Amino acid sequence: MVTEEGEFLGVLEDVFGTRANDVFVVRNGEKEYLVPALKSVVLEVLLSEKKITVRLPLGLRDIYDPTT
Repeated sequence: MVTEEGEFLGVLEDVFGTRANDVFVVRNGEKEYLVPALKSVVLEVLLSEKKITVRLPLGLRDIYDPTT
């Protein structure tokens, strides 16, 4: 999974459902991101390339990377 800027976030490890929407569990080494599977977030899914491009919601990165 990559951001719209091309930054590698990690590998999609799992998808779990909530009442509101599905959530992607993305892992990059020891880091784990929970990314909402919404049309406003998931910009492109290329199955042949095993690539998902996302636009992270404002503030989501700060939850997982408070120093960035």
